[in-house]
Amino acid sequence: MNLLKAVGSSLILLVLLSTGIYGYDLDDPAEPWREANAGITTQVPPPFEPLRIEGSTVTCWGREYMLDGLFPTQITSQEREMLAGPIKMTLTVGGETIRTETGQAEFGLVREDRVEFAADSKLGPINVAEEGWIEYDGVVRVNLVLHCEQPVEVEYLGIEIPLNSEVAKYLHAFKRWGGTAFPYEAIGEEPGWRWTYNWAPYVWIGDDDRGLSFVTESDWGWTPDDGKNALEVERTEDNVVLRVNVLGAGGRIEDGRQFTFGFQATPTKPLPLGWHGRHAGQPCPGVNVTLRWIQDTKWYSYPYPADPERYLQQVQELQDRGMRVVQYISTSFTGFEFAAEQRHHDEWMMSTEKGKPITYQESVEGRSGMTSVCPASSFADWLVWGVDQMMKTYGIDGVYIDNMGPYFCSNGLHGCGDHGRRTFPYFAHRELLKRLWTVIKANNPEGIIWAHTTRESNSLSLTFIDIYSDGEQFRHPDYDKNAISLDHITPTFLAITATGRQWGSQPVFL
Repeated sequence: MNLLKAVGSSLILLVLLSTGIYGYDLDDPAEPWREANAGITTQVPPPFEPLRIEGSTVTCWGREYMLDGLFPTQITSQEREMLAGPIKMTLTVGGETIRTETGQAEFGLVREDRVEFAADSKLGPINVAEEGWIEYDGVVRVNLVLHCEQPVEVEYLGIEIPLNSEVAKYLHAFKRWGGTAFPYEAIGEEPGWRWTYNWAPYVWIGDDDRGLSFVTESDWGWTPDDGKNALEVERTEDNVVLRVNVLGAGGRIEDGRQFTFGFQATPTKPLPLGWHGRHAGQPCPGVNVTLRWIQDTKWYSYPYPADPERYLQQVQELQDRGMRVVQYISTSFTGFEFAAEQRHHDEWMMSTEKGKPITYQESVEGRSGMTSVCPASSFADWLVWGVDQMMKTYGIDGVYIDNMGPYFCSNGLHGCGDHGRRTFPYFAHRELLKRLWTVIKANNPEGIIWAHTTRESNSLSLTFIDIYSDGEQFRHPDYDKNAISLDHITPTFLAITATGRQWGSQPVFL
């Protein structure tokens, strides 16, 4: 129970005013957030369920993963088999095509929230060693290390993911701002239909109720033409195949080469009972989930009020009117005027290849400025701790996440920038959201995470979001006036992003 509900807002306000202390200091040079480990726990929070193992099958809420080799050999979502056959790595050398063999995975760490496993396979002249894990939200992450006695010149190296035709109805992939619209495509019904795409860190294929996400954070070491046609979807006579084309003709594998991939079946959690009764927006009649904006905090995406006394009163007034109040933050940007950011600017920065912030603005809506920060840095520790303290002190009901990302980063100080290539830190961003979910629900079981997800339906993020808002690109065509128009609001786009069924999160169109 949060502090407001425990002893009442009037008493809290009296204590705060009399002492002049508002509970926490985000700029404290002792940096309590470093050791707090806010949101880090091995407990599985509702509505997720503990992992269970039976033989080689790992079960989480609504899904099963059969781990009989380097990759899942079957994935079930909502009692429907997703795969038409095992996921396999494919190698072509000297005109001969070889696929990885299936085999029993060996389980290591086994907890309710996380299971770790390892497997080995032979791929022609290459030995493939794998270490992986699956967590309670159904994310499977595998790291492959390729071993060979001498460099191998290959004609092809890739991954084949065969999906059952009846669940392969739509596809969606990541596309950075600018250029053409994010792809929300209907998969053709006739054999021979093909879709090709340059490298992207994220692609999802599914139907109206379920799907499968594939994630890779960097294209370093992929095809020599910088990942062109790296993703391919084809409808065959029997099924739909997602081909991940890692290396083409002229590719070379040296001992110790590593690749990391992720899979996640969707939906990742149930939509809560009564979610149709949640109406999110600005304070007005009929709205019962509302937000405090940028101007209400001291700096941009800084979880501390600009005017604590006034803020506390406003939150209580809105809650007395039956509204749940969430505070605007960002998981990708923060102000640059405060002491903690200045101490950690270099390490926190989400940077270009030239070591500059990917975005830097002197002011946002006429007040404090913002700079890009990466969820793979210790900024995540600071932000989650700050949100936890804000909920405890001011009794807010959660957060609204703007500019969520993940965007690209090349900052090697916190592990991004794979061999000079851009990293899209999907796993780190997921971990940050998982921690926010944990602290928000611990402070208030009915707490809310509402996120602005315009242009991307990313299951790793949507897992830990209650309400998501797409559609701003249509309201503000100047963002991308040459590429985005109302013509892009297609039935396929709406089927993927506007129902929430494939994700387990509530959609609210902007």
